[in-house]
Amino acid sequence: GDGLSDKHVAELADVLFAKGDLARICDQEGIEYQPYNYFGDVVRGIRGMLGG
Repeated sequence: GDGLSDKHVAELADVLFAKGDLARICDQEGIEYQPYNYFGDVVRGIRGMLGG
């Protein structure tokens, strides 16, 4: 996610991709995340996690 509305579920997610405001919040609160710029970055990240 990239916005404040994503913060509530960010704390519960097993894997989190974040940018923008959400990434800043995660940095401030010590929440681990994978940074991304484009949706393709997320797709590649998930494929990598799945071994494909």
